[in-house]
Amino acid sequence: MSTAAFKGEVVNTRGNFPAVGDKISGLNLIKTDLSALTDEDLTGKKVVFNIFPSLDTGVCAMQLKMFSSKLKDREDVVLLFASLDLPFTLNRFCGAEGIENAIKI
Repeated sequence: MSTAAFKGEVVNTRGNFPAVGDKISGLNLIKTDLSALTDEDLTGKKVVFNIFPSLDTGVCAMQLKMFSSKLKDREDVVLLFASLDLPFTLNRFCGAEGIENAIKI
């Protein structure tokens, strides 16, 4: 179990956060275009896995734009954006913001 902070309170998670440098294995996710993404697709890349609740919050939207901007020239890094938003919402947001360097799941 890992812990995180939410509004100053400690929150326990179900399982552990991966450590920096941990290898991904057995990954099987569905992208917003409904194609599969597996760990084999990410071989040899560094992965920034950004999980957020919704693009309707200013902090989440700012976070996506910041990650995309700071890593746009890094061909060795893959951004994975995952939220509870519907696929077309995530696609529309990234299109409007010019975010092209992320895999949306």
